[in-house]
Amino acid sequence: MNVFYTPPGLVSGKTLWIEQPDFHHLAHVLRMGVGTEIEVTDGVGGYYLATVESVEGERARCRILESRPGFHELAVYVALAFPLMKQPSKFDLVVEKATELGVREIIPLVTARTIPRSGKIERWKQIALSATKQCRRAYCPVITTVHQWQDLLNRFSDYSHRLVLHERQRESVPGSDPFSEAFIEGSSVLVIVGPEGGFTETEIVEVEEAGCTPVWLGPRRLRSETAALHAMSLTSFYSMGA
Repeated sequence: MNVFYTPPGLVSGKTLWIEQPDFHHLAHVLRMGVGTEIEVTDGVGGYYLATVESVEGERARCRILESRPGFHELAVYVALAFPLMKQPSKFDLVVEKATELGVREIIPLVTARTIPRSGKIERWKQIALSATKQCRRAYCPVITTVHQWQDLLNRFSDYSHRLVLHERQRESVPGSDPFSEAFIEGSSVLVIVGPEGGFTETEIVEVEEAGCTPVWLGPRRLRSETAALHAMSLTSFYSMGA
C-alpha cells in the first residue's frame, strides 16, 4: 500500500488532508481516486489507515479508518551524530539507511579532521522523509543543524546513554556489552561516529571524560558510513527486545 505524508496540522478528528507535493503523486502519478485506501504518516508519531473521500482543487480529503501511533518504531530513541563527508552522497546514504533502521535524530558533525564545514540540511530532510514513507514509519528523523565538536559534548545530558565508535581495540569488562546495556525500553541513546580520518586522541579523551562509552565494532577498520550503518543495525536488533 502506498504511504503519503501530511503535516500534523492537517489531521483533525477523523479527517486528514493530503496536499502538495504528495497530492500530485496521489492524484496525477498513481491516479488514485475516491474510495482508494492509503497509509499516511505525519512524521511526528502519527500513522493512519485512511480512504480518499474527495478531491478538492489541489488537495484530497481523507477519512481516517484506523490510527496506529508509533507504527514500526523502536522502543528506544536513537540519535546518530555523523560527520560531514568529502563525498556528499555518502552522507545522503547514511541519512536514508539510518532512517530505514529506525533513527530518530541525525546530527551532522564537524570534528578536527572533518573537511567539509557545512551541509545541505534541506536535502537531507527530504531524503529522510522519502525513506520514512518507504519503510512505513510514524516518525521522520529530525535533522539538526550542523554541530561543532564542543556543541555535541554540551548536549550529552540530553541522552541517557552515549556511545562512541572507536577502532582502537580496548579491554572490556567480562560480560559487558555497551549496546545491550544501553538499549532498554524508554532510554535515549546517542551514537557518535568518527570522520574519515578518525578521531584525534584529544577528542577521544574529551568524549570519554564527558561520560561517553567507547564501542569497538571488530578488528576490521570500517569506513565512517559503514560503521554508522553497522551500529544502526545493532541498534535495531537490540531495540526489538527492549
